Amino acid sequence: MTLAVLAVLGGAIVAVAQSVVDTPPRPVALIEGTCKKPGTTVAELNTVTLPENVPLERAGSERSVLVETSFSRIPLPLDALLAAPHAIVVRDDTAAAATLACGEVGGIIDENGALTLGLPERNDSGYSGIAFLSPDLATNETIASIFFAPDRDPFEPTATPSPTVLVPTPTPAIITITMIPSDGTPITIEVTPTSTSTPLPTATPLPTATPTVTPIGGSIDISLSEWEIDMPLRLKAGPAVFVITNDGKKPHNFVMGNDTWGSMFLDADLAPGESGTLAVNLAPGTYTAYDPLEGAADKGMSVTIEIVEE
Repeated sequence: MTLAVLAVLGGAIVAVAQSVVDTPPRPVALIEGTCKKPGTTVAELNTVTLPENVPLERAGSERSVLVETSFSRIPLPLDALLAAPHAIVVRDDTAAAATLACGEVGGIIDENGALTLGLPERNDSGYSGIAFLSPDLATNETIASIFFAPDRDPFEPTATPSPTVLVPTPTPAIITITMIPSDGTPITIEVTPTSTSTPLPTATPLPTATPTVTPIGGSIDISLSEWEIDMPLRLKAGPAVFVITNDGKKPHNFVMGNDTWGSMFLDADLAPGESGTLAVNLAPGTYTAYDPLEGAADKGMSVTIEIVEE
C-alpha cells in the first residue's frame, strides 16, 4: 500500500510514491454486558481498517495520524441498546483475539437522537477510539460508525540515552626523598605510594527499611477518591474482606487481579459515601488494583499490590 507525497520539481508539482505499512483488519463486535463482565455477542460489525478500494493519497501534513474506520448497521434500535447493558469491543486479528479497546454503550443523546461514546484503550494496546451510534427510524436499526487510532504520536522522537562518561584512573605520584648521611654523600630514593597505605575508615551503612506487611485474615479498609486508591501496598497471603468506601464526589468501583488468578471486583459501582465489601483469598504474587470506570485509572486510580507469604 502506498501514499502519494507532493514534491516541487522545476516549479511543477508531482506525486512521489511513499510506501506505508498497512494495518491488519481489527474485528469489532457489539456484546451484551460490560467491558469488565462481557456477555454474548449481539452482532459482528465490520472490521476497522484504513480506507479500501481507493487510492491512498495523503493530503496535508505528512505527520498526520492515520485513522481506521468501520461503518455497520446493527439490527436493533438504539433504545434497545440503551435499555440493557451493552458494549462495543475492538479486538486484534490473532487467534487470542485480545481486546484492544472497549466502551460501554451510554452517554448523552444529542438533538438528532444520536449517541457518541468513547472506546478506551485496553491491555496496553496503544489504541483507542470513538463510536457514533445513530438511529435509522425507517428500518428500526442503528447505524454504527467506529473511528480507531493510536493513543501516542508515532512521530514523537524517542528519548536518547545519556552518553557513558569514562573517568580515567589517576596515575600514582612518585615521591623523591634525598638523605645526606654523615659522610656527606647524598642518597636519593624514589617511593611510589601503594594500597598498603592505611585506608580511611569505612562508613557503616544505615539499615535498610523493611516494607510493612499488613496481616490479612480480618478486614482491610480501602478508600476511593479523586483520583487515588488508599490501601496497603503489601498484604499477607490468605483470606480477608476488603471494606471499600467511596470517599470521593464521583461514582467509583474497585477491581484487583493479575494474569495468573484473574480479577475480583465489586458487583456494582459505589456512589459517593457508599461502601461495599469484597471477600478475597489472595495467593502470593503481584496484583493491580484499579478503578475500571472510564478514565479513572489513567488519572491515578491504579496501584500495584504485593501479596507475600511472610
